[in-house]
Amino acid sequence: ADGLDAVVIATFVKSPCPMAKASLLAGKHTRIEKPMAASVAECEELVDLAESKGLTLMVGHTFLYSPAVRRMKELLTRTRDMGEIQYICSRRLNLGLFQKDINVTWDLAPHDISIILYLLEESPVSINCRGNAHVTPGIEDVTSLCMNFRRGPFAMVHNSWLDPRKVREMTIVCAKRMIVYDDIEPLEKIKIYDTRVETPPHYDTFA
Repeated sequence: ADGLDAVVIATFVKSPCPMAKASLLAGKHTRIEKPMAASVAECEELVDLAESKGLTLMVGHTFLYSPAVRRMKELLTRTRDMGEIQYICSRRLNLGLFQKDINVTWDLAPHDISIILYLLEESPVSINCRGNAHVTPGIEDVTSLCMNFRRGPFAMVHNSWLDPRKVREMTIVCAKRMIVYDDIEPLEKIKIYDTRVETPPHYDTFA
């Protein structure tokens, strides 16, 4: 890598921080495949090191550059057309591809989380994740993650290595319209549904 200005690091959860740190110390712009590191402290260390060296440190959240995801962002910024986001439900499922050092959330959820944070433009105030291990003891292969946000919407992420079908789908429920994003669909990856639920007025008396 001596003759290169930039280094791309394909990572496993236990290894990215030392390799990325060595790359930055060598003066290389560094791109890390997700996940960036195994802890917040390691991520902050890498960010601080990159800033001190004047280098670019990038994480491979490739879906943020997808035309479909960019189009969803454009649609959601038009609040008059779509209405406020009420909740997001994402499913990333398949059969197999079992990992031995990380669970299914570490493996699949970073894609969903990066898209959700990009669309909402804020960090969650609370996160809850639950799962079960059915194949490898101690390595959850089915998980459900819920994120709550200060402005009101919440997001659910369901990941599994045990599902019979490959699913890459995200549903965004807004006050006026709804979006379904299916990344497996070859042509119509985004569908907009002109449907909504209107809350009836509340009355304090029978009359």
